Amino acid sequence: MNRYLVMAMRKPEFSDAVIAPHLELLDQLRQAGQLEMTGNSYDMALKGDGFFVVRTETGDYYTRNGAFTIDANNQLVTMEGAYVLGLEGPITIESESFSVNEFGEVIQNGEITEKLQLAAFTNVSDIYKIGTGYFKEKQNMTGEKI
Repeated sequence: MNRYLVMAMRKPEFSDAVIAPHLELLDQLRQAGQLEMTGNSYDMALKGDGFFVVRTETGDYYTRNGAFTIDANNQLVTMEGAYVLGLEGPITIESESFSVNEFGEVIQNGEITEKLQLAAFTNVSDIYKIGTGYFKEKQNMTGEKI
């Protein structure tokens, strides 16, 4: 499985279409989408399989939409305000020299300060779509989350 990050690029959000058959969902998740420069230094894109892990008031979700910004507390968030998670929890941006390398490591002032929490699923039918850009895992998964 490939998990690479590209800074200053963004993958367009999934369409608002209702996904019923798992084959449609699988096709949608595996489409690369067109990457474009956005001018926002917080935007990211995933190359290959995988999801960013984000936290809302109602729990943790998965998204491929890498349009991010920072909130009033300098935490990296989605445009809807969900916290982008690292291995230690929500990611705080403390430096204007913020970057993320191809391994998902958050680099600030030349030092690795966190690593993005990424997830992938061996069986795409183990997740379901919530709204226009979030996914949640089913309670009785038949595959693995990796």
